[in-house]
Amino acid sequence: MTNKINLAVVGATSLKGEAFVSKLFDAELDFGEVFLLDTESMAGEHVEFGRKDKLVKSAADFDFTKVQHVVLIGDAQLTENVYPAIERAGCSVIDASSFLGQKADVSLATLIEDDHVPAVVAIPEATTLQLWIVLQPLLQETSISSISVSVAQCAAQGGKAALDDLGQQTARLLNFQDANPAFFAKQLAFNLLPQVGELTDNGDTEMETVVRQQISRLFVLSRDEIDITMLWSPVFYGDVATVSLQTQDSVAMAYIGEQWQVNPLINFSATQLQTPVTEASGKGIINLGRLRTWQTPADNTHVSFCAMADPIQLIAAMCLLVLKNQLLG
Repeated sequence: MTNKINLAVVGATSLKGEAFVSKLFDAELDFGEVFLLDTESMAGEHVEFGRKDKLVKSAADFDFTKVQHVVLIGDAQLTENVYPAIERAGCSVIDASSFLGQKADVSLATLIEDDHVPAVVAIPEATTLQLWIVLQPLLQETSISSISVSVAQCAAQGGKAALDDLGQQTARLLNFQDANPAFFAKQLAFNLLPQVGELTDNGDTEMETVVRQQISRLFVLSRDEIDITMLWSPVFYGDVATVSLQTQDSVAMAYIGEQWQVNPLINFSATQLQTPVTEASGKGIINLGRLRTWQTPADNTHVSFCAMADPIQLIAAMCLLVLKNQLLG
């Protein structure tokens, strides 16, 4: 009798963790045991796994030799704390915590169907992942010479504390009280914050630096060919990215639009008004619209579009896809 494979999910009580666990149950993969793990402070909590609530245990105390696969889907600090034990156990790893995604020697997961999925894979940041999915048909026709991306990031990207803060701020302001922000540096409710995270020496925020590095790796672009700006928006779930890029060669965008239409991960409409709340929230697909193209004097194609996605659901869906590929490999 073949022994069944065991899985550990580290960061199971996070927003991404809960979304992944839900998708994992629906996928009906044939695991022996699934262990839900998190920080010591979250140990003893329960996460819904199908019709039952499953107990969360401490990742710090867990023996990772009990499992063959680990999905890291909490915050980067938790991953950093437990990763040495996971390495010693020799587990296959999918990291969606941003910890390994910054390391040049770790493969970034993409939706290209490779014959072999590495044992250690990092899921790109949600913005990078959106771009990679959307631009695949374009990259099959030409290469990109420059790209500019502005992202209005939803509160869910900051986790449960960020959602709670936005909710509390909104309630206070509607009751004619001060916002009193807790997670965010300043009032986010009915406002925009043009900075996500701490600034680095070059003026980028830490998150902008990570996304820039990932775009550089995936699209083979230099730093000065990438412009990335990220801000907080007063939306609970759903990011909006406005993208403007220039290709190396002339491209027939009608063909690209046709490829978007048949991609199950993309909901493309040239005419429908789409928003992050009404079309993206709670779904693991990318809503794409506002497509505009024009030829430059050098016979390049300039492309502009808007992409909307729920980053929590998108990352969870990508983790599940990579896990399935690892199991097949």
